[in-house]
Amino acid sequence: MKKDLEQKLFNDFPKMFPNVFKAGYPPVGLQIEDGWFALIYKLCADLETEAKRVEMSDAMWPRVIQCKEKFGTLRFNVANDIGNPQFDEEPSVFGRLFEIIEVAEEHCKTICADCGAPGKLYREQAWRVHCKSCEVIYQRELGER
Repeated sequence: MKKDLEQKLFNDFPKMFPNVFKAGYPPVGLQIEDGWFALIYKLCADLETEAKRVEMSDAMWPRVIQCKEKFGTLRFNVANDIGNPQFDEEPSVFGRLFEIIEVAEEHCKTICADCGAPGKLYREQAWRVHCKSCEVIYQRELGER
């Protein structure tokens, strides 16, 4: 993802990306293409809204630990400051957060990862979600290799 898009997420959702601005912490790179920016932005907004709705404490607030593409689809992992990525202590409180993440991870299969247009999951050679135009470009580049 382009640095300016990453920076917008970091600035707009500082509680979800708190270590981005702290020296000595590893960077939280978003290992996805620009086409999923709107999806990730909405996902962060929805998670923040739910965390506020249940009046989640700062220590329990979901922190993004990984955001990447794997097998053509989104993987979005969170933890909290207590260090329990599965949030087993309060499953009812965190169940809704994981539902929100699951919906976004499923929805990514309909959004071109490169440009954000409607797309579909392709599974031959390499897994990816592309619109028709980006898939044509991908196939042309693949043929040139």
